Amino acid sequence: MTTYFAKTELTIAELYEITIMDGTVAYFTSHSQDITYQSQTYQAIPITRSKIRYHTDLQVDQVEITLGLVGVKIGTKQLSIPEVIRRGYLRQAHVKIMAVDYTALANHTLLFEGWVSGEIRYTAGTLTISVGSLLDRLQDRFPKLVYSEFCQHNLFSVSSQPAKYTLCELTKADWKVTGTVKMPVAFTGTGLNDMSASGKYDAAAEKSYMVAIDGTGTPDTFKWSPDLGATWPATGVAITGSAQELENGVYVTFQNTTGHTLGDYWIVTVGTRKVIYADIFDWSQYAQYAQGWWEKGELKLTSGNNASVSRTVLVHEQGKVKLLIPFPEDVYTGDAIEAYPGCDKSGKTCDEKFGNYANFFGFEYIPKPDTFFGL
Repeated sequence: MTTYFAKTELTIAELYEITIMDGTVAYFTSHSQDITYQSQTYQAIPITRSKIRYHTDLQVDQVEITLGLVGVKIGTKQLSIPEVIRRGYLRQAHVKIMAVDYTALANHTLLFEGWVSGEIRYTAGTLTISVGSLLDRLQDRFPKLVYSEFCQHNLFSVSSQPAKYTLCELTKADWKVTGTVKMPVAFTGTGLNDMSASGKYDAAAEKSYMVAIDGTGTPDTFKWSPDLGATWPATGVAITGSAQELENGVYVTFQNTTGHTLGDYWIVTVGTRKVIYADIFDWSQYAQYAQGWWEKGELKLTSGNNASVSRTVLVHEQGKVKLLIPFPEDVYTGDAIEAYPGCDKSGKTCDEKFGNYANFFGFEYIPKPDTFFGL
């Protein structure tokens, strides 16, 4: 880069590579026009940064970057910056800042490399991110060892040098459970309970449909109501055993065409916003595990409006989970789910739930503080 200073005109441009959590890479330049470098096109946008603060001690090197953006394309979707922030895509995004001579694009000088670790702001079309160096990403604690009854390992953390030290050592993929979002169905009756609901509800308001058996024979028949029995737009509908549409993209499927009990009914709750409520998921896989199994775990959507967005499970009870923070966009039936169990860091959970007590890093028998009362 010393050749820059032999010129009468400074021809330096800065290139920015920002890799977000799903692996998508955005390329920008502070130059007045796009630059193609190493087969990548860096888009010219208004972009500035603060002075890079370097330290010779253990303080974190930092830089603040300001970008003039209103949206960015991620995968096949064009998202606004507020949508990108709500989805959490910028958390721990990897940032590289390079300097090049735009008149002779032979090589570059790396000015800074780090991860978004500080404040993220978006005001009037201007995005500002704080980026810290590798030392910040390491998140070293001091003191490194804290004598506590609870485990200090992060769940699914794996040591890079197992011969010297171990961490949790559980493989995250081994604990993954997959499925799809389904419409919640509640059954009332004494007979055969074999109806499920599916589809992509395409009306605006949340609604509950009642589906009731109104005839038995070969086949049985049903009727349905969009207002819990106040009106019945269709009665005597023959059960076919395949998906049958009610309205607005809502389908019901009976596994059997005969054998139902007259008067038994199902309530199907639908709504585009988060399927049921703002942050509650009713998914058949949750009911198959003991209450609390998914607490402190992760729920990730891998398709639909929230693809690659994860949320922490706050509560797991009665076959449902409540999320710490709702998903930012509408969730529809059919959206694919990945779920991972959580850990409360206790020795009992490590042993009984994960069978991993050999790697438990807590000190369960440290005496707890006692309170003594005297005269």
